[in-house]
Amino acid sequence: MHIMYVDESGDPGNSQHSSPHYILTGLIIDQEDWKTCLDLLKTLRANIKASYGLQPQTEFHAMEIFRTSSPAYKAIKKYDRINMLKFYANEIPIIFSNAKILNICLKKSDHPLILNFQNLAWNRFFPDMILIYAKRLKIKE
Repeated sequence: MHIMYVDESGDPGNSQHSSPHYILTGLIIDQEDWKTCLDLLKTLRANIKASYGLQPQTEFHAMEIFRTSSPAYKAIKKYDRINMLKFYANEIPIIFSNAKILNICLKKSDHPLILNFQNLAWNRFFPDMILIYAKRLKIKE
């Protein structure tokens, strides 16, 4: 069995004030790797706290590195926030070295008649996920 964490970026709407893209990204790990990955993530967050002072329960958002609206990030110098992001970005591929990543990026201007991009993204996301597993399990399409 596998576990998948999915996150989105952008908003699913298509109005004048909407984001230009809607993105879904899924991280898929084998259940056998789950505990190891969790422990490594906890260690990473402990190292970030020790080096930069960011509490482990504070959500890690790359946008906060540059636009600090959160008091937790404001307390960290910009130079250190950038180094923290570099450190995080270097460690994630190591922690999830056996993981698979799925990504769907929809450019909203390419679909002017779509009002809700969430359905379109998920409808494209799941067939891609099935194809990845078919290849991994060597199942013919």
